[in-house]
Amino acid sequence: MSEIRIFQNQKFSILQIAILRAYCELTIQEKTKLPNPSIETNPESSRPEYGLREIAQILIHYFWPIFQGPFISQSEAETEQNIKLKFRKQLTNIISTYDGNWEESYSRFKNELNLTLHNRLIDQKKGLQIKSCLHSIEQAILKGPVSSFHKSIEQNFITFLPKTKTLHLIGEYKDIILHESNDFLLALKNHWLELTLKWNPNIINSIDELKEKIYWDSFKSEINI
Repeated sequence: MSEIRIFQNQKFSILQIAILRAYCELTIQEKTKLPNPSIETNPESSRPEYGLREIAQILIHYFWPIFQGPFISQSEAETEQNIKLKFRKQLTNIISTYDGNWEESYSRFKNELNLTLHNRLIDQKKGLQIKSCLHSIEQAILKGPVSSFHKSIEQNFITFLPKTKTLHLIGEYKDIILHESNDFLLALKNHWLELTLKWNPNIINSIDELKEKIYWDSFKSEINI
């Protein structure tokens, strides 16, 4: 489960899938803000770019329901997959401080995250814990998917500009997300559903419940698990 095949002869790590999904959702949001929701009407969007911290915050939302459960054994810390998810322990520790189901606990965390980013959280220890986790996710992105840009031609889809602290999509996946974002997002969410069920099988009781509680806004067709 360390790599998922989305296209023929192309595999992605779970972290890469999460980043691609974040890009899809952000790009769709930007399109809906345009008078004519066509990406060609907005030349500035021809090269999708989003802040590193913005992507890191979105990834917390994706991983929260998975890390709230057993996920992968801690004894597998030396496997390639867990190296790509070095922020897992920090995020799991944060999750453990919130009670309730994943929706309730994440909602409370999101409020404290916003307060932390505006330096308004009263609990300074919690604020430092949240900022440390965000930094760890950012480093995982830079040392994983971004660094692979220089190592593997087949996996070149993202690069980082230190001056603006932004992540930029490049290559064929940039075009796919710009012009086929809705269909591509559905495919990515299908993969994420599979991961959620396989790594945290006790989180829901049925596919319908999962659709309703987590991804109710994205299903245009049935999924196969």
